[in-house]
Amino acid sequence: MRALALAGICGALGACTAHGPGPSLQGVEPATALEGAAVQLTLTGVDFRPQVVADFDRPNLSRVDDAFTVRIGGEAATGVAWVDARTLTAWLPATLGVGTWDVTVVDPRGAESSLPASFEVKARPPVRLCVETLPGGLGTPVGAAQLRLGSTLALYSVERLLDGGFVQDLGASWSVVGGIGEVSPTTGTATAFTATDAGTGHVVARTAPLPDAVSGDFTVTACESRADCVDACHSQATCVQGRCLPGPVDKDSDGDGALDQRCVGGTDCDDTNPLVGPGHYEGPPWGPACRDGLDNDCNGLTDLADPTCAPGSAPIPVIAVSPPYARPGTSLTGDGSGTVDREQASATLRYEWDWDGDGTFEALGVTSSHSFADAGVYAVSLRVWDSEGLSGVATTQVVVAASADTGVVTIADDESNAGATPSSPGGNGFSLREALAWADATAGQQLVVLPASITAAVRSPLRLASSTRTTVVGHGTIDCSALAAGTVCLEAAGGPHHLLHLTVEGALGTAVSLTGPGAQLSDSAVRASGTGVDASGADAVVGPAVEVSGNTTGVSLSGARVQLVDSVVRQQTGAGVVVRTGSSAALVIGTRVFDNGAQGFDVSGQAGQVRLWFNTIHNNGQGGVRVTPSVSGVDLRDNLVTGNGGWGLDATATSLGALDGNDFFGNVTGACRLCGSLGPGTLALDPGYVDAALRDLRPGVLSGVIDRGLDLGVDRNGVLPGRFLGLGFDPGAFEIR
Repeated sequence: MRALALAGICGALGACTAHGPGPSLQGVEPATALEGAAVQLTLTGVDFRPQVVADFDRPNLSRVDDAFTVRIGGEAATGVAWVDARTLTAWLPATLGVGTWDVTVVDPRGAESSLPASFEVKARPPVRLCVETLPGGLGTPVGAAQLRLGSTLALYSVERLLDGGFVQDLGASWSVVGGIGEVSPTTGTATAFTATDAGTGHVVARTAPLPDAVSGDFTVTACESRADCVDACHSQATCVQGRCLPGPVDKDSDGDGALDQRCVGGTDCDDTNPLVGPGHYEGPPWGPACRDGLDNDCNGLTDLADPTCAPGSAPIPVIAVSPPYARPGTSLTGDGSGTVDREQASATLRYEWDWDGDGTFEALGVTSSHSFADAGVYAVSLRVWDSEGLSGVATTQVVVAASADTGVVTIADDESNAGATPSSPGGNGFSLREALAWADATAGQQLVVLPASITAAVRSPLRLASSTRTTVVGHGTIDCSALAAGTVCLEAAGGPHHLLHLTVEGALGTAVSLTGPGAQLSDSAVRASGTGVDASGADAVVGPAVEVSGNTTGVSLSGARVQLVDSVVRQQTGAGVVVRTGSSAALVIGTRVFDNGAQGFDVSGQAGQVRLWFNTIHNNGQGGVRVTPSVSGVDLRDNLVTGNGGWGLDATATSLGALDGNDFFGNVTGACRLCGSLGPGTLALDPGYVDAALRDLRPGVLSGVIDRGLDLGVDRNGVLPGRFLGLGFDPGAFEIR
């Protein structure tokens, strides 16, 4: 047998040579990891060349050997994979200890290259369970709090990191040893400890996830004089047997057989309840005192009426990734600094990034960087936590494209030079019209980029006609104001084209038309036009993250199986969403439709089997949803239909296929005109929007609608584990913790 090993590969793998250079390792990403973490590394360099083994006697046994070895310190990495001549991936050895290590690449011939001290393994901060005075790991640990006789302290069991971050509130069983007080309730993530006697005692929290109980000592001090208890008593307090009792103590105003402890303003407290009285605490928002219906701190306010019980709201993540497109292996930067929170400064929030869409948030920080090895469209998610343990998630899409299939628009003028290409545009540069024509005429999938710096002022309709997918991306603007009334500004016809990160505005006719099968518009804004978006192609998708605002009609759906997903349709002069003849099996899900002049939804013509699920439909001038009698099989479930100017639902029972799980509240004319039964899961509750006036239409965390939705077999929490948060699905466009 004659066999020959060649250290090079033709074509995509490199030139064929008998003796090529060895590998040259130039970078490792990420460069740090926590001890024991499962981390995939990307190694970049040059001359990562597999080896061809040619067997001239038995050609069928010839093979390509791409078995590279990666060592980190003295440990061999696992799962080493050759990507191309510049890229390898490998998994960090789980047994690698803390320290700074050399990284070495060995190619199939045994040639190697090292980067000294290029990777650091950091010690993992030990997770400890603390018993705190505030949720979210930001309170005072047991043992550091000072208590007076008769006072109450809220306790939480919180799994916490040494860097101040926290993982989750943990359920615990609570007890106190030493006769100094009592805890109530005895199980749960929070309890109230009431000091009943002076002395030192021991509070214990036992949690199911952790093997050992966590405990701490409290010292309770009796009141020797009124001055000792100024933190708990009114200035007219009386000290009786070591207890500081505010106000007169010789009356029984409520006739319960116990002398009153009268509070500021003369409120008569429930003086038989050890959790009620001056110096007690109504909050924090998640504690039992905010759910017991009692005026625990005797200030005349109960539970949610008391400011100390007012719950916070989750952060609203704002995610930006730049550039909006990149080459394989090129770093992208995510920025969450635009995130807002009603109660906290953005700098105090915790930011987590999921770059690969697997639901695991692997990077921390307000900014994060990542590169993708392969071309494609990727979803990137940012989760942001506040100190109360509330979180919000935002997702955006980024495009990774090979260098040979990209046309970047360079001028705003609407030039149209025949045969223009990115490298030879002619005229003053490469216009958007020329880029779309080039994409249509070029074989294979193409990418057209409209940079943020360019507003393309078009003078006639733009159209993608090829049956092969073209992706149009960028943060630029398409100005359609020069077009005649009744015309379409940008049409995605032909193939399953994808338009994203665009702003399209000013069309007297239709701004964006999705007529091609599977065409999609996402992460974009469409405004100030006749019709914002018209989706008539089979399986066309509007969303996610499309904002349609200020048009005459917002979104028109008329194609088979079209979808409007996780978007915003607001402030049209007419209807927000119109579902027309031809839109069989249309789906609108997770969308906020509000402040439109006519109906939020107008389902008309011969539309059939339309599904309206998990939408928030608020303050539309002529009603929430109208269904004409010619329509059949409309499925309206798990929506919040609130504050609309007419009926919440104007429909007849014969037009409806399913009606249940909706919340109808505050609609001027009523819930439904001729529906008959609204379904056993229907609600009539104020959803308690975080700020309805500012159109923050998230139900507050203590809203009665949370966890009351029906299971429709869909995922409503995105990349997070499971399909919902909490105990069940939430009706409306938001899934709340």
